[in-house]
Formats: sequence, C-alpha cells, structure tokens
Amino acid sequence: MTEASGPGLYQRFIAMNHAAHSALEPLLYGHAGLDATIGSNLRTILLPALASDMRQMGLHPAATIPFPVRPVGLPEAAGIAYVLDGSRLGARFIHRDFLARGNARRWPGVSTAYLEAAALADGFRDRMDDLSVAIYAAPHRARALAAANAAFALFEAALAGFPHPSKDGNVPS
Repeated sequence: MTEASGPGLYQRFIAMNHAAHSALEPLLYGHAGLDATIGSNLRTILLPALASDMRQMGLHPAATIPFPVRPVGLPEAAGIAYVLDGSRLGARFIHRDFLARGNARRWPGVSTAYLEAAALADGFRDRMDDLSVAIYAAPHRARALAAANAAFALFEAALAGFPHPSKDGNVPS
C-alpha cells in the first residue's frame, strides 16, 4: 500500500478501517466489564482519528455493518478488543513505512491521524494479559474466539465494500 504511486489504496485502507471501527468501537466504549478488567490499561478509541482522516480526505463513510454477536459480555469484548488492538499494531508498521517513504510529501492532501494515533504506546500486552487471566474458562474462551472471528469477518466485509485498486494502487472513484 505504501509503495503505490498514489493515495487511493491508502484511502481505501482508511475507509475500510473507519467502517469496521464504526461497528466495533461502540460495543467496547464504556463496557463496564472490560473497563474493570483492564483497569489502567484502557484502550485508546481510534474512531475519532479515522473520522478526521475521512473528513480531511473527503471520503464518505460506508453504511454501518451490523455485528452479529449479541450480547457483548466480557468474553465477547475481549475478542473484539483483540482484533481491534491487533489491527492497531498493523497500523503501527504501516505508519513506519509511510514515514520512511515520505508518502505525506508525495501524496498532498493525505491525512494520517489514524496512523499517528495507532503509533502511540497503548499497553496492548498488559491489556491482553489482564483479559487472558479473566477469560480462563473454556466456555468463555469459546465466546471470545467466536467474537474475534466475527470481528475479523466484519473487517473483511468492510474491505469488500470498497472498490478494488488498480495495479498502480489507485482506486476508481
């Protein structure tokens, strides 16, 4: 994505993440069980940064994709957090490559609020340790895994909802 000649593939990445985070982040925001379990290792909500990127680049939000798992108890919240926070880790690597290639300079008008927010330290390992201690019973682990799989599927559905790029990385508008 960072090797493309234009920002189209990056914009598709931002739009896909915005669609997925729009569906998943509200399920975790203020989740009493999750907040109590992770204590001071609270998650950083990345949806505002994604919304900023969308506005700055003139991208239009996709329709919200419904999350099929309900209710969202602590095991489900742990599975969703695992997927969102793992995605954040991937964005950190993209951010490093984005900076190394000077893409902000090569692609005027591109916005990187999401990448910058994802690059900040956030206690991921400690949060996952806290959750793994809390989600120890086999039925709870199964629920967490089912929610994580549903969250991965939601990201895939979000990606499928946007035009595919050409070989040079440009996305048709």
